[in-house]
Amino acid sequence: MLIFPAKYVLPQQARLRSLDETQTPPSQGGIDHTNRIGYMHKWGIDLTTPKLKYADVMGLFSFVCSLGGQYNPCLFANPYPPIGTGTGLALMRENALQGAQSVALYNLPGAKSGIFEAGDFIKFSNHSKVYMVTQSLNSNGAGQGTVYFTPPLRIGTAQNTALSAGPDVNFTMRLKSDSQDIQLRATEGKEVPVKVEFVEFIND
Repeated sequence: MLIFPAKYVLPQQARLRSLDETQTPPSQGGIDHTNRIGYMHKWGIDLTTPKLKYADVMGLFSFVCSLGGQYNPCLFANPYPPIGTGTGLALMRENALQGAQSVALYNLPGAKSGIFEAGDFIKFSNHSKVYMVTQSLNSNGAGQGTVYFTPPLRIGTAQNTALSAGPDVNFTMRLKSDSQDIQLRATEGKEVPVKVEFVEFIND
């Protein structure tokens, strides 16, 4: 799978979107009925690059064109700095069912506060979906703790599955549109930013 070139990513210019699908059928009694549609959540990232020289603009545009619109996904390194202190190889302490919004972990640093914080991204090694932490994770003296996250777990996950976080998380993304364009006058030689819009690609 292609990897989006990290040199074009500027974290403070990456717009994050959360995309859910909810049914809201009308009610004659004025009561709102809502229902979540399966496990449809996706992240969207709208990236605006730093100002690029002509050669870099065309290099990036050639990469974008190679994705074939929405057809080919690519790996996109997490552009957002971690909030918590982070950890190495965290492992699941027990099985977790599809739909869970917390999992028990081990192999964490012992007796440490704020390993993950609300807003950090995590990912399980058995599927590509990326999740966001919703509560601070503190470990006990044995290096155990529970991480809470959103959206609900898309796929059931087994004991000893590895969990990555922060800069080790890669989003699997596709372009938001089949049509891509750049506005550039090569003769001017001016540096210009380029905007590329991605949506999370789910295929597992």
